[in-house]
Amino acid sequence: MASVNQIITKEINFKVKNAKALSCKIAAVKKGKTVFRYSYGKSYKYYDLASMTKSIFTALYFLDKKLNNTLVAKVVPWLYDSTFTFGQILSHSSGLKAHKKHFNKMINSTNWDFKLKHLLREDAKDLVRKKPVYSDLGFLILYYAIQELEETKDIESVFESLKQKYKIPEGMHFCSGNTPKFKKNLYAPSEKCITRKKIIQGEVLDRNTWAMEGVSTHAGLFGTLSDMLEFYKTLKKVYQPNQFKTISDGWSYGFMKPSGKSTAGQYFSGESIGHLGFTGVSFWYDPKVDFYVTILSNRSYPDRNDVSFNAIRPFIHNLLYKEFVNEHPKPR
Repeated sequence: MASVNQIITKEINFKVKNAKALSCKIAAVKKGKTVFRYSYGKSYKYYDLASMTKSIFTALYFLDKKLNNTLVAKVVPWLYDSTFTFGQILSHSSGLKAHKKHFNKMINSTNWDFKLKHLLREDAKDLVRKKPVYSDLGFLILYYAIQELEETKDIESVFESLKQKYKIPEGMHFCSGNTPKFKKNLYAPSEKCITRKKIIQGEVLDRNTWAMEGVSTHAGLFGTLSDMLEFYKTLKKVYQPNQFKTISDGWSYGFMKPSGKSTAGQYFSGESIGHLGFTGVSFWYDPKVDFYVTILSNRSYPDRNDVSFNAIRPFIHNLLYKEFVNEHPKPR
């Protein structure tokens, strides 16, 4: 009978288009004990955590601020006529669109910060309120909200302080100035970028964050598998059902909730929280059974448009849940 490792390897080899370029690490924790580790391809220490930054940094920053019902305009002066709340941004129900290539205009400006504020102010006028839309733009606005609340432009220092408060793993970091904090070859390459005309390694993949010099509230963090295993402890400490309840379809405040064809698979309970990242990273935590799975990969290398790895994630969660939690689980 094939082992779990062999089953995952076979699935990757069969379904991932650029499997030869893939670097992937997986780990699972059950009731505080690491029960599974897996590695595929060339091993790297650090991976681009991409949009998991939204949960690891930004959502935890706002966790106890009691601003969910507060208009963002009350904190960010230049959004004085906007109508969305912090809670709506955090739950992706503000009406803001998903993403825009603001970096194109930022890199051609002498002041990217001023230009981004202008662009976001225009975004705030162009709302689509038909249904929740996963929005990078909303979390870009939270970058400026944190500046106002902390009275500093040094967002990186805010994250460092937050590490201490919530025991966020020390190894998680930004590559500020778009310069690797550690040796470049320790970082998994994430893309052959047509904009920057080079292989992206030790530098954030997300181009809006790149134009912001590598530090943002929607992307930018890097970390190791050990960091993500430690983050399980952070989640377990902060988790309270009332703070992580479903607010909009598939969303709590800054965290994903299992819904529809969720990457969490069929078996993680409705109480679970998680998040994904464009580079092929994710974490899911189910407090009901105290089970946690994290995946780090560079699925976007060499081609960000190759999304064949995405179908692997629910498969992995289903497989590990049946192996370590319940051999015959009932679908959610």
